[in-house]
Amino acid sequence: MIKKDYEVLLFDEPLDEYSLQRLTHFEGKKLVNVGKGDFKLKQDDNERKRIKALKKLFTPLTEWWAGLRKSIINKV
Repeated sequence: MIKKDYEVLLFDEPLDEYSLQRLTHFEGKKLVNVGKGDFKLKQDDNERKRIKALKKLFTPLTEWWAGLRKSIINKV
């Protein structure tokens, strides 16, 4: 994520979830929980086009996988 100027921290202890609910800023930087699903990466037009093409290319695979595991997967 260096190219996008993001710094990623991996918290794998159960206590980390509770700590980050109260800690929203650290050393002048805003902390965002990407696990909640409301985080969007900054993208330019070329990246949007590339991602759209990849989604189109992999649509059959994702539909097959979603159908195969529909009882345990919410979103593919």
